[in-house]
Amino acid sequence: MTKRRNDEKISRYRRKLRKLQEKQRKRNRIVYSTSDSDQSDTKEKLMKEYTILENCSLLQAPTLNPEILAAIAETTRNRDKKVEAV
Repeated sequence: MTKRRNDEKISRYRRKLRKLQEKQRKRNRIVYSTSDSDQSDTKEKLMKEYTILENCSLLQAPTLNPEILAAIAETTRNRDKKVEAV
């Protein structure tokens, strides 16, 4: 009985470990894809490729309501600020 219980615990911990490792891999992909030098080069390249039309020069990304900002996670809030800045 205890051996079976121990085996179940081990399998649960292995599943948790796999999930954590997958999360870490995703974070690493995001960090590598958004490094500062890559962002500035990419932004310059995109600005040259897609010029802003004369009648659209004042368009901006919408800002979130204060109620929504208070309800969302900090990482989501930071990501939204980065999108606004573009």
